[in-house]
Amino acid sequence: MKGKTRGSKKAVKMLVASMKEKGFRGDKASISHCDNFALAETLKKSILEVWKNAEIEILPTRGLCSYYAERGGMIISY
Repeated sequence: MKGKTRGSKKAVKMLVASMKEKGFRGDKASISHCDNFALAETLKKSILEVWKNAEIEILPTRGLCSYYAERGGMIISY
């Protein structure tokens, strides 16, 4: 767990900041969501504002990933 936020806007900002901190260069990224496509789409737009040429795919979670992400959660891979 990276940190705690109140609200999805702050969560998206924290995720993008974490990606910068960890050295994401705008390559490929995957966003897996558990019944929260709207937030996944918002995160994708925020990433593309910073890294214009990033390749981002949005996928629904399945099986064990759904259990770990929990309803409304996301798993971001890059």
